[in-house]
Amino acid sequence: MGKVIIKLGWFICLVLVSNISLGQSVNIYESPAITELITKYTNQFKYAKKIKGWRIQFYSTADRRIMEDTKMKMESKYPEEKVVWGFVDPYFHLKIGTFRDVYSAQEMLVELRKTYPGSFLTVDEIDVKDFKDFEQE
Repeated sequence: MGKVIIKLGWFICLVLVSNISLGQSVNIYESPAITELITKYTNQFKYAKKIKGWRIQFYSTADRRIMEDTKMKMESKYPEEKVVWGFVDPYFHLKIGTFRDVYSAQEMLVELRKTYPGSFLTVDEIDVKDFKDFEQE
């Protein structure tokens, strides 16, 4: 019986190869520590209520009425995108979108800068259910 050690990044698998004949078999043994790490990693996002994502901040004003009007206009122009507002004294900030990564937000950012040249990307804590590809188990 021969032993072969395969190193894959931080994984180390010990593969025991028995009988090199027509009836050969391969046994893979995974360390319990590796199994535990993978389980923790997948469960971390399985039960999360909020995760970090990207939004585009496109407007800022001290006037609440102007902010509300601008928010309604954006919601009608982009009905598939979530528009949210925040307040940091003395300004109201409008943000749009729920993107998992910066690259998926770039296309919309370029489009928004035509109307709102000061638009920029921000990292936010976003409700998991707000993502378009969210699936309830």
